[in-house]
Amino acid sequence: MIKVESYFEFLANDDNELILLCESDNESPHQPVIIYDGEQTALLQRGNNNTKKLVNIDKNVSDIIKQNSSLLVVEINKGTEDITYTYPAAIKILKRLP
Repeated sequence: MIKVESYFEFLANDDNELILLCESDNESPHQPVIIYDGEQTALLQRGNNNTKKLVNIDKNVSDIIKQNSSLLVVEINKGTEDITYTYPAAIKILKRLP
């Protein structure tokens, strides 16, 4: 199942290492990966048919994503703002998303 993520934010440190903040899901991730189209859309595949679609990615963030082979995902419970999952995800760039 692909769910369009309504809340997500990318943060980068001075070394252009990326963190993706997004709303938490009920199940824990399994072998997560980011599939990025190189433009404005990415899929966060969390495993077990659980995919989040990230749309309208900023151009400045796009340039940083292309420079990285992975990023850190931090999932937050929207109601309590508690961190529920933190994990690395590999980045794969594909011109056509599956």
